[in-house]
Amino acid sequence: MNEECDITYYNTKSNVKFNKQQVKVPIWFKKDADPKYACYCSEVTEDQVIEAVVKHGAKTVKEVNAITGAMKNSNCKENNPLGVLVLCQYFGHKKSNFSCCTSS
Repeated sequence: MNEECDITYYNTKSNVKFNKQQVKVPIWFKKDADPKYACYCSEVTEDQVIEAVVKHGAKTVKEVNAITGAMKNSNCKENNPLGVLVLCQYFGHKKSNFSCCTSS
């Protein structure tokens, strides 16, 4: 994951590449992503997660979810560009900690 690179998806076997302009939602880890979604399914942004922690004192993913509404419409496999819950990455959790992250 390189925030500077314009390529969002690629396949080395078929040499198929997609860049940021070819995808319909901003890729959260790209430098100029706007908005930066923490939860693509519920359209919760990184700023909303930060606000939940800083202003409202959230200390866990569960508390962030309750405050922001993240994961209410969870379908990470389809909606998130990585196929996992971005909040897992913010809090350093492994995919197996959340059912949304492990859906197949």
